[in-house]
Amino acid sequence: MAYLGSPQHFFRSLYSNSIEEDGFIINKLVKAPNKNKRPDTLTDAKINFFSDIRGKQISLNTRKDSLSYWTMMKNKPDTLEVLTRGKVLTDTLVKQKLSSLKTLNYKDALYIVFKKERETRNYADYSGYKIERPPEYSRFQISLVYQLKSSINFYENGGIYDPGSLLYEGFWGYEKVADMVPMDYILPKTKD
Repeated sequence: MAYLGSPQHFFRSLYSNSIEEDGFIINKLVKAPNKNKRPDTLTDAKINFFSDIRGKQISLNTRKDSLSYWTMMKNKPDTLEVLTRGKVLTDTLVKQKLSSLKTLNYKDALYIVFKKERETRNYADYSGYKIERPPEYSRFQISLVYQLKSSINFYENGGIYDPGSLLYEGFWGYEKVADMVPMDYILPKTKD
């Protein structure tokens, strides 16, 4: 149970180019500029203007409404995360580095969906790690993978050469070390 849908399972599938057969979907989460946010210089000037009412002929309600609006504008995020649903081809992500080592390099966060298991009730309802998702991914396991170093090197067994090169959010961030399996773990064959 710990192996299926785990980072080790994902990287083993990525190495052998069996992502779809093993139940994974790879999308990207792109950070885009928030076009609805006004420039900070304008926002700061408006907040200062409506905060200082000395000598201004502005009604109290107008001042409160305007100050509230510009404060809300100041608190908007600079960027928005946009899920790109186009199929990510593994041959564009993965390159053979050595005979026993492949490398993964990407710019945006990988949005990984594991379709063969549902999220646990504790994770979904109580953990606070849950990732936003489209309705068709309702209770599937969703994880985000951020690249922290220039490239990620991984082995055929799903092991990462430098575990500090990645940051996990979502289901993988929740499971952490307690649910890891030995690097030489082999999934038992099922009877057909």
